[in-house]
Amino acid sequence: MMIYIFAFSRIFSNSLFTLFQKKITRSQGDPVFIMTINYFFLMLLTLPVVLISFHGQDISGSGFWQNIFLASAFDAIGNIFLILSLNLIDLSLFGPLNAYKPIIGMIVAFFLIHEIPTLAGLIGVIIISIGAYVLTWKSKKNKNISVSQFLSSKGFWFRMLSSLLFVVAAIFTKVAIQKSNPFITMLFWSIFGFPVVLPIALIQKKSQWLKNIMNFRNQKFDYLIMFLFMFLMQLFTLLTYGKLLVSYSLAFFQLASVLTVLYGYLFFNEKHIKSRLIGSIIMILGVLLIGLNRI
Repeated sequence: MMIYIFAFSRIFSNSLFTLFQKKITRSQGDPVFIMTINYFFLMLLTLPVVLISFHGQDISGSGFWQNIFLASAFDAIGNIFLILSLNLIDLSLFGPLNAYKPIIGMIVAFFLIHEIPTLAGLIGVIIISIGAYVLTWKSKKNKNISVSQFLSSKGFWFRMLSSLLFVVAAIFTKVAIQKSNPFITMLFWSIFGFPVVLPIALIQKKSQWLKNIMNFRNQKFDYLIMFLFMFLMQLFTLLTYGKLLVSYSLAFFQLASVLTVLYGYLFFNEKHIKSRLIGSIIMILGVLLIGLNRI
């Protein structure tokens, strides 16, 4: 029962986190600054907990430290590319494209641990590809971009790169959890993310910093809500990883894509909702086939 609570809580918090990210980027929010602020707040929240209550659980030499640092680093960079993508494509396209993550996970697993996909897994890949085609269908009644134009766009490839980084991070995160527990992993994941994104933020021009600070002042409430949902999203992600295989967890999380399609339609008046909803549902079927086959 608890695993369903963890997984569905992650799905809803992730979709709302994405919604507020989109809202901020539409108001000229800078992706690097957004993630720097998020990780800064996460560090402020979790560092005192570590200093006060972490009594040195014997995890030295277990591989925990290198795995949690690599997980934090890959996640942090992945989040920057994720927001860059979100700034370039519609929210109702952004969510369903996450369904490619299990495909990327299958490819990464093949090269890293020589895992060969089963027939059911390959069928799932084909179903997801069909869903992606429906998702970007060019209607004869409008000037929506064609499939080839969309697949060659920066927004699409930023999304694919972020998915690749998240898949690699998920593998390191799972190992870190196995060598400690989800709560300790959450604490140090939150702390190590900030040093990764800060140098990237510091190389920006002074004029960009001033613009970012003004944007932050004007949208303090949106930033706060976004941070809270990011915290909840990561916490429930780690709790889910603690109960399920990473591949199945990633497949299960794709159910959030339906919510992002609806958010794009309801909050940003994005068009072509029918084809995108149908496409996202088809992709989810493929994702579930891959995930259920790899439990």
